[in-house]
Amino acid sequence: MSHWKIQVTSVTPDPLTDDQRAALTTALPGFPAIADNSATRGLTIEFTVEATTQAAAVRAASRAITDASREALGEVLPFLGIRAGRGDREPVAVVPELVGYIEIALVLGKMSRQRARELAENHEDFPAPVSRLASGPVFTLASVLEFSANWERRSGRPPKAS
Repeated sequence: MSHWKIQVTSVTPDPLTDDQRAALTTALPGFPAIADNSATRGLTIEFTVEATTQAAAVRAASRAITDASREALGEVLPFLGIRAGRGDREPVAVVPELVGYIEIALVLGKMSRQRARELAENHEDFPAPVSRLASGPVFTLASVLEFSANWERRSGRPPKAS
C-alpha cells in the first residue's frame, strides 16, 4: 500500500460555513485541508488515502469525498476532477476537470441550468464542448473559467429570440 495525496476540485452554490468545513474535515481521512476560491465558487479539498495503484487511489478518494460530504453536508458534494500524487509527489490530473450545464451555472454565478445552456449554445465566445454524452455536452473547467474571466455579464433577462 502507498500513501496518495489527493486533491478534489468541486464547485458549490454557496461557500461552506465554518461548521460545514469542520464537519467535512472531520469526516475525511488523513489531515484534510479545504481551500476556497471565491472567484470561481470553487473548492479544493486535499486529503490522503492508502492504495496500491493510482486507479485504486482515485476510487478510494471518490468514495471518501462522497461518504464524507453525505455525512457532513447531508448531500453528495459534486466534484469536477481528482488529482493524485504518490507519496510526496505533487498531485497530477487523473482526468481533465469537466463540467456540464449545472456546474457552468454555478461557476458563472447562480444562474439557472437553462440560462447556462442558452449561453453555451448561443454566445459566440463560449467554448466548444469536448464531448457530447447522452446527458448533454461536456466542457473543460479551464475553458469555462477563461470564458467567465472575459465575459461581460449583463443584468436582467436576455432578449427573446425572434
